[in-house]
Amino acid sequence: MRCTVLPERGGRDMAQQLSAAPQWLAAAVTRVVALIFTLLEVLLIGRFLLKLGGANASQPFVAGFFHNTDPLVQPFQGIFPQPADAASFDLAALLAAIFIVLATALLVGVVRTLLGSRAG
Repeated sequence: MRCTVLPERGGRDMAQQLSAAPQWLAAAVTRVVALIFTLLEVLLIGRFLLKLGGANASQPFVAGFFHNTDPLVQPFQGIFPQPADAASFDLAALLAAIFIVLATALLVGVVRTLLGSRAG
């Protein structure tokens, strides 16, 4: 049986093609992770700003927004006491947003380390 070698695409050798795949994958996964966590950050900052601005929680949009962001905020509620006069300052949402930023940085670092990418 005779083995023939097919011409390479684009003039790159096989080692370069194989080493480029993990870098491309790392960049793609990094972008998806960053996009998802950025959307969560935007939701949490939106909740914080709505509370800070004194949004009417009985209005359907605001009530729905608060209801949908509650699962993101609940782990952080009660960490620090909330003064009664500062009901419009949602410290739990701010803590959750900070946590999401740190978790994003950690996950992006892990993905880049595991897949061997320095670019992002």
